[in-house]
Parts: sequence; C-alpha cells; structure tokens
Amino acid sequence: MTAWLRAEGLTKRFNLVTAIGDADLALEPGEVRGVVGPNGAGKSTLMQMLAGIHTVDDGELLIDDVAVRFRAPEDALDAGIALVPQEMQLAPHLSVAGNIVLGREPRRRGMVSESRSRQSAERALGRLGAGIDPSAPIHTLSAVERRLVMVARALVSDARLVILDEPTAALAPHEATAILSMVRTLAETGVSFLYVSHRFDDIEAIADSVTGVRDARVIADLARTEITRPRLVELVTPVDHVSHRVAPAREAVAAGSRDILVVTDLVAGPLQGVSVNVCAGEIVGVAGLAGSGVDELMWAVAGIDARRSGTVVVEDAPLRSGDRLHAVKAGIAYVPGDRSLATLPSHDVRSNISVASLLDVSVAGVPVARREQSRVAKLAERVHLAAPLGMALSSLSGGNQQKAIFARWMATDARVLLLHDPTAGVDVGARAEIHQRVRELAAEGNAVLVVSTDLPELIELADRILVLDRGSVADELVGSAITEPAVLAAMTSGVPSISQTALKESA
Repeated sequence: MTAWLRAEGLTKRFNLVTAIGDADLALEPGEVRGVVGPNGAGKSTLMQMLAGIHTVDDGELLIDDVAVRFRAPEDALDAGIALVPQEMQLAPHLSVAGNIVLGREPRRRGMVSESRSRQSAERALGRLGAGIDPSAPIHTLSAVERRLVMVARALVSDARLVILDEPTAALAPHEATAILSMVRTLAETGVSFLYVSHRFDDIEAIADSVTGVRDARVIADLARTEITRPRLVELVTPVDHVSHRVAPAREAVAAGSRDILVVTDLVAGPLQGVSVNVCAGEIVGVAGLAGSGVDELMWAVAGIDARRSGTVVVEDAPLRSGDRLHAVKAGIAYVPGDRSLATLPSHDVRSNISVASLLDVSVAGVPVARREQSRVAKLAERVHLAAPLGMALSSLSGGNQQKAIFARWMATDARVLLLHDPTAGVDVGARAEIHQRVRELAAEGNAVLVVSTDLPELIELADRILVLDRGSVADELVGSAITEPAVLAAMTSGVPSISQTALKESA
C-alpha cells in the first residue's frame, strides 16, 4: 500500500515560539499510528493542524497526492479527517443520535429530520459494533459509551482518518479494551487512526507504527517491529531527565496519627455501607472496576452527590449531604480526572489558581491584583509550573493544567485532598512531579484519598488500598501486601464483603 495522507515539514508558531516544526508524517489506509511524547512536546498542535483547528505556517499536507490547506475544522471534516478530543465534548440535553449528527444534521425542507438522524446514528454505531440506543439521553451512558458516541460522530462525516487524543486516559482497563476493539474493527475497513496516548499498553496492543514527538519536532518513526516498552519510555523521557527525580516510597505513617477524614456506613449510588478513614499524613488508594462505586465514593465525600445515609466527618465536623460549598469550607479539595470539569480554559493561569481563594487577597471584598499575582507566583513555583501566569490555561499541556489545579487547592489550606485519576493523560515526567506534590502535601499532615484506573500509580502512591466490588469493600491491602496481582484479584473476586452479607441477613 501507499500513503494516502502525507504531512511534509508542517510547522506552527505562536508569536516567536515554535510549537511544532518541520514535522513529517505518512498514513496508509487502515494504518493505526501511535503518537507519543512528553506533555508540551507539540503532539496536540500537530494533530490540531491536521484537523484544521490551527492553520499551517510552513510545510505541506497532501491527500491522495493533492496539496490541501485547511482554514477551519469543517475543511478537514470535508476532506475526511476528524479529531476526537480527550475531553468529553457532548451536549447533555441531546440524545445519542442528536450528538452524533450535531453540526451535520440531515434536513428535510429546511428542518432537521429526526428519522434520518436516527438512521445516520444507527449506521455509525453499527460500524463500531456498539449496542447503544440512538434515542437514549446522553447522560445515561457510561464513560466508554460516551467515548464511542464521539467516534461515531466522526464516522457520520465519512472520516478516512480519526485522530484519537488519549481515548482511554480515564477508563478502567476493561473499558479500554472496548476502545481498542473498536479501533481494530474500523481499521480493517480501511479507516486510518492517529492514536495519541501515554498508555504504552494501548500503543503496544494496537499500533502498526509510532511517531515520537519531543521538543517541538518529530524525533522517531517506528515500524511495528521496533515498538518496545524501553523504546517508548525513551521517546517520552525528556533529555535532561535523571532517574533520581522519581521520589522513593514514603515512610510508613506514624502510629497513632489522628483521623482527618472519617466516612462511616456510606450509602450512595451503588455503595452499600462503605466505611473508610484517612489519618493525617496518609495516602489511601481506592481501586475498583466500573460500577464498583469508586466514583460515587469520591463524589459523595466531595459533596457533589447526595448520600442516602451514612456520615462524612472532617476533623470531627460532620458534613452536610450533597453540599459542595460546605465541603470546600470544611477543607475538602476535589481534583477530578476530567480536567474540563475543574478548569476555566478561556481564563489565564493566574485566575485558575486564585479562583478558590480570592478573599485571601482581597480588601473590602475586592481582589488586589498585586497580592493575587504574588501569591499565585509562589504557588506556581511550588508545584513547578513553568508557564506565564497571563497565558490561557487551555494553551498549556495536560500536565501543566493539572499542576495549576493542585496549586489552586494548595492556596485554600485544604486538609483533605480527593484525587480522581490525578495523572490521566500526562507524561512520565509530569506524572513524577505530580506524585511528588502529593507526597509533600501528605507529609505536611493532610489526608489524601486517591482513585485511579492506573493500578501502578495507586501502588506507587498509597500507604493503604481499599478495593471496592459492586458497592462494598472487597479487601484492604497495606504495606508489602500491596501488589498488582493482589489488587486485581480483589477487584475481580466477586466475594461479598462483611457489610454486604450483614445487609442481606438483616433484610
């Protein structure tokens, strides 16, 4: 086969900064090409040029040997190129079909045709092998189903190339398998993929080739036989990286440390009488498959969702159910895995960091710019956020956006840190730095509760791991007992916990 799409010397500059320079890339029909590199390397800019979001400053893009120039995403869609971003960009008030045809609605006599919309959605979903009801409200779908809907939207446009940006970053392993299966199925029909991911398991399983991007340029083009774990690690590791930057495991939490967070007999969503305590200086991990209740545990403790029964106590003060503001005032900081839920992307870095603590830099209720700037600068330095404070947050890499969120909550003197997939979609260097910030916050006497779909991350960070299975505690692992096989075994054992058994007996 020969390449149907070729990029030759693509370059994009923002002011005097080259975001990506002299980049070459080629794709054959049905080829799945992995794209790897550290955050801020230029991967996103390259993908956005291919998708028509950014115009090309220099270089040439050829489709079927004909030079093309995109001035808007619609031009790329017309040429058969669709980008599926990492963030969930779906309209919650529309149905599945409404979201799939959004922006390209079939019309009859000037009006949107509901029947044709449904037919288009059914065809696209059928190509994915996804058994999703086109009439279902989008908010009723699981995370992986929503991701599939976003891919189906690309297929409605008859995409020849689908660009997937971190498609499995916030998905559990079995959910990620559904995405990989979908990619294989479509690739067999001739659809090409650019698969941008920091998950090397995905790249090794799915990629026919790999493009490595670092320091605003393409540094490698690997064939299938060259794709190995050491080579992938090398591609995403900054050239100045040294091994001692990864902090060693924390020392055990001192015996007798007082409890900061106490959750007792929590019933919410699928949770049935779950209890957990986190003491000062402790990092407690929570693991579980989709539907186990790990998400609902975090949301209930954060005050995002109401609980049906049970108590949440922070430093001996009970929290009101479903009251997010009360939880924040009580000292709970929640960092979601989906950054779009926590950031103000069109605002600058300074605003994103100071938004939760403006009263501390205000006089008579009015923020003092000098005080705000000084405080934010110190916080940014503390989390190693090397970016101009006046830059729009959306222009930063995922790792730097996550650091800004950490800095925001550090400004509030929060006592409980709830981390939901804290390093989803960030490279190994940023991941190590974020882990170090978490350890430092714990060492200062804070309580940290971490949910992650990345088991190695939980094992690296946690002093204890609580494993949930179908709404109840399946196991609790401590110290040397924390291993990946042990966590996986507890997640999939299907053995009811004591609390589940007690509830059934009392019914």
